[in-house]
Amino acid sequence: MATAEDLDRGISELLTRKVEGDYALAEMLFAFWKNQSYRLMGYSSIASYLRERWRGQEQDEAARMHARGFQRLIREFKLAQEIPAFREAFDSITRSNRRLIAQVITRDNAVEWIAHARTLNYRELEDLIVKNDKKKPSDIVTKRLRLHPDQLEILERAIEIARGLVEPSNDYEGPMVELIVQEFLSTYTQSDGYKSASYFECPRCGGFASMVRHPEQDIPDGIWKVVVFQCRKCSVGVAAKSFGE
Repeated sequence: MATAEDLDRGISELLTRKVEGDYALAEMLFAFWKNQSYRLMGYSSIASYLRERWRGQEQDEAARMHARGFQRLIREFKLAQEIPAFREAFDSITRSNRRLIAQVITRDNAVEWIAHARTLNYRELEDLIVKNDKKKPSDIVTKRLRLHPDQLEILERAIEIARGLVEPSNDYEGPMVELIVQEFLSTYTQSDGYKSASYFECPRCGGFASMVRHPEQDIPDGIWKVVVFQCRKCSVGVAAKSFGE
């Protein structure tokens, strides 16, 4: 495994050479991010590392540019590991078009979208993607968020952790975001001081799910109160947690 210093030297060299294409840099930034090497070098995030590491040096301009889009670059790199055709074409597609097709590309349609990305300009490609989405009926709602790079990094890390606790979802982030939000909401209490919901493993279906509280089923037990929760996923599993009065 490459050390933080090794990766830092490699990133510095790529920024200095200003090589055409992003794949090699994306690979190093991904390793740097995954190993949290930026923390070993005294930075709070990848964004701050790229903004501050080469301040006043020849790499500064290129590093600052990537600081604004490193999360997108890492997401595209991870997608390229899953889709070989996208990995091979990575550096032959413009950054703007690569960002667009990353929203729709799969193993099955990779050849088609790569061809479009190489031949169409940004506006034409964007219009084609919009038309393609309209042809597919779906109850999924797209929500756009405006985040600073550091905020986006925190969200991405949370989603990545949550991904290991929910069922595979074909790169659809809904279940992971739901888990994160429910866990946040569960930290707030009702007027009686007990959590109204929480996330933990259902004893019936075995999955991590929102366990909704049923106050009418609470059972006093001396100085404790047994609070009953029901699994929202299977609507059957019931779990009991004890809270001190």
